[in-house]
Order: sequence, then structure tokens, then C-alpha cells
Amino acid sequence: MISRRHYIAGTWAVVSAAVIGTTVVQPFSDAEAAGAPLEERFTYRGRDVDITRHGRSAHAHAQVQVQVRVNGRKEIHVHRGGPRNGYVTHALPFTEYASPQQLARAVIDAEDAGLLLI
Repeated sequence: MISRRHYIAGTWAVVSAAVIGTTVVQPFSDAEAAGAPLEERFTYRGRDVDITRHGRSAHAHAQVQVQVRVNGRKEIHVHRGGPRNGYVTHALPFTEYASPQQLARAVIDAEDAGLLLI
């Protein structure tokens, strides 16, 4: 016969293992599975641009996360999943781009025009 103490301890162990298993396991990264480069560098208007793909993120409704860094210090948060499954950012909220490179160029152009600060 199982005692109340063993039942509570076993239940606690199962629940804690389920919670740890669902929060610690990293989500599947489709960018890595597709063989896409995890980092890309280019220069635009005298600025060095680094693009890093982070794969899917659980907190962003399974959208592909991309980090764009300009001159090594200015960061632009980008994700894929707009109405046409393009790349969008909060810096330019009403436009969707086909690639993170186009989005980075548009943000740099907007900064040069004095429309936004990054």
C-alpha cells in the first residue's frame, strides 16, 4: 500500500519534471535545419551590418527571430511573420520586407533622412 507521503512526493516529482522539461528544452530552429547561415555581414552607406538568425522563439508565437546590429552597437529587433510572411520591425511598423538585408537598408536610409534614431 502506498502512503500519503510517497504519493505526494511522487506527484511533486512528476509535475516538476514536466515543468522543467517544457521550459528548459530549446525550441526547434528552422534556420539551422535549413542550413541557412547563422550570421551574415555586409556594408551599407559606410555602416557595418551584422545579421544573426535565432530560429523560432516560443515567446514570439513561433516566429523566426532575426537580430540586426549596425556598427556593432545599434540593434534592431526583426521577426518574420507579417501578413505576407515577410520581415517586419517595430522601427518601421507599416512596411514588410522580403529579406532582413532590405529591412536593414531601409532602417539606415530612414536614419540618414532624420526620420528615426537607432
